[in-house]
Amino acid sequence: MMVDCSEDIASHTETIDPDLSSVMTRLMKEMYFNTSDLTEFMRSMGDQRDYSTIMRSIQRMISGEVKVSGEMIVILQMLLGQRLRLKERYPDIEWEVQPDQRHIALVDNYKIALIPERKKWKIDCRRVGDKHSLTWERFSLSLEEAKYRCLSYIETKEMIDLILRSKIAI
Repeated sequence: MMVDCSEDIASHTETIDPDLSSVMTRLMKEMYFNTSDLTEFMRSMGDQRDYSTIMRSIQRMISGEVKVSGEMIVILQMLLGQRLRLKERYPDIEWEVQPDQRHIALVDNYKIALIPERKKWKIDCRRVGDKHSLTWERFSLSLEEAKYRCLSYIETKEMIDLILRSKIAI
């Protein structure tokens, strides 16, 4: 006996929940992420698809063209959890404002400089003693966004280093 499942499959694939697109957009905005930021994060965490493929997938989910995957909501919820942890872990960072309006802070073993440039904030974040910045050519639209992003870059870098040092890394 053959069962016709085409009707059942069609009813699940034709409807795209617009609420998930708005949830995705809201979560990304809360974390100051744009599609490029999320694409780069996914690549850094092991997504091996082409950069343009990942970005287009994200854009299509945001626009509602395709369904937002459950995995994407999980990723964004985890990133939001990271943001909340960072707020709790670093509640009172002392930012020293320089005469040229740079904001400088030392967080854990990282020196952070937030540099105003053309109505944006350039983020320079590097380990003390290291000549290479984690955030080469990274900019934020607001000082608050730049402060969050540099902490996020630090935590992500620490997490990647930990994974690479582990014996169970992929």
